[in-house]
Amino acid sequence: MKVKHVQSAVTAAAQMLWIRLVLMAFIFVPAATCLSAEVSGELKQWHKVTVTYTAPESYSETGDPNPFTDRRLDVVFVKGNKSYTVPGYFAADGDAANTGASEGKIWKAHFAPPETGNWGYSGKFYSGHHVHMSDNPGTPTATFSGDFKIAPTDKSGRDMRGKGWLEYVGGHYLRFKGTGEYFLKQGPDSPENLLAFEDFDGPFKNDGRNDKFVKRYSAHVKDWKTGDPTWKGGKGKGLIGAINYLASEGLNAFSFLPWARGDDFNVYPYVDWDVHLRMDVSRLDQWAIVLEHGTKMGFFLHFKTQEMESELMLDEGNMGPKCKPRGKVVQPQGRWSFTDGSVTRINGSGSLSIGTPPTDKDQDWAVLIKSLDAPPPTASGNEL
Repeated sequence: MKVKHVQSAVTAAAQMLWIRLVLMAFIFVPAATCLSAEVSGELKQWHKVTVTYTAPESYSETGDPNPFTDRRLDVVFVKGNKSYTVPGYFAADGDAANTGASEGKIWKAHFAPPETGNWGYSGKFYSGHHVHMSDNPGTPTATFSGDFKIAPTDKSGRDMRGKGWLEYVGGHYLRFKGTGEYFLKQGPDSPENLLAFEDFDGPFKNDGRNDKFVKRYSAHVKDWKTGDPTWKGGKGKGLIGAINYLASEGLNAFSFLPWARGDDFNVYPYVDWDVHLRMDVSRLDQWAIVLEHGTKMGFFLHFKTQEMESELMLDEGNMGPKCKPRGKVVQPQGRWSFTDGSVTRINGSGSLSIGTPPTDKDQDWAVLIKSLDAPPPTASGNEL
């Protein structure tokens, strides 16, 4: 069905009623339990909006059922005839970055609305074996819906939230959707193991795998400023300060691997290096704090999905039960969909068939990224 445009003469109250009716049509499934969710954030154009859903039962990083494979949350955001589907994620107690929690009932999805005005949202929560990566998840076990109103952005200068999504427009340069200005990337392409930071949670710091490469960024603690984010009572100042330093030098991009297997074994989203279907919720939340600060400081975030040494480690490079959940978690189109300027590089050093043009395996990654690509629209490929 098509959502009809609401004429400007119709009152705001009537617009909200229409959105609610449309969302009811989208999510009506008799077998599902209708629940509620909360909306938080500054509720401004291009800023992060978070929908938080509290599940009836608690889940654990290491428990059964596995919340990363056997549960799934999809949230659809609607305005007029436009809709954007964003994958949600298991968030433990909702504040894992600070509490270190590994279990809880909280699920979240993020969105950066491209327009002001009235928006609606609907969520579907699914249960079942490997439902997280299924193309046909079946009937949801719970649904929810609601609405919110978005005001204009109040940001300017470097802040990406004052410029809008960074879009691929068919040419060599990306362009900001809000301001229409083109983006010229300039920034360090190293260290690839940027996220091998000692203040992040996880066993990587003393597991005997290249622990000498764990970073402290101690020289940049002085660049941290009052009001900047931290976690767990003051951790994170070194890396947050490093981003501030790059901004002070006029740079506007940095890149990183969310899974480093080559020269470094200290960056991965999992609870442990060789446990590939269980994510570390608190560490991922701490990563999110850093990436959100980067967005506020005007940085284009260059995600490198993997590198040559790790490209065949999961499912032999195929889009299988290990690759697909990781793709949804570590791509900017999934968990990090609040970022206004980002790019996905499928492979950091070569294609999935070394020395050849992109193969079917590369294309499978591109298909997954495209399926998640709302919002923000990003360029994707083996090279930008």
